[in-house]
Amino acid sequence: MAISKSNMNKIKGPSLEKRKRIQKARRATSKPAPSVTASKNLSRKKQKKVEKALRNEKNYLVSRGLIDHEEEMKDVIEVPREKQRVVVTIPEEILAASAAGPGTTLGGML
Repeated sequence: MAISKSNMNKIKGPSLEKRKRIQKARRATSKPAPSVTASKNLSRKKQKKVEKALRNEKNYLVSRGLIDHEEEMKDVIEVPREKQRVVVTIPEEILAASAAGPGTTLGGML
């Protein structure tokens, strides 16, 4: 078999060709794993493992100084929308001024 100029510098052998073929097939079939695990339905045990791994990773990054430590707000409770009420307070001087004006029941005759 004659070696042409284009193939002269290529090292060929069964192991190299097979390895390249396997790598190409692996690249074609590999799919990037999603970074968010919420898309999958995880069991409670697996969810605990994932949460513990995230805590450990965060603690490791804090110890290396790559991120700042954030405190978790465990004492904060979200109030349901049914119980949320808006309270409007009117200053005393405005109440006194409106009560003392003419034409009011508190300020004069009607």
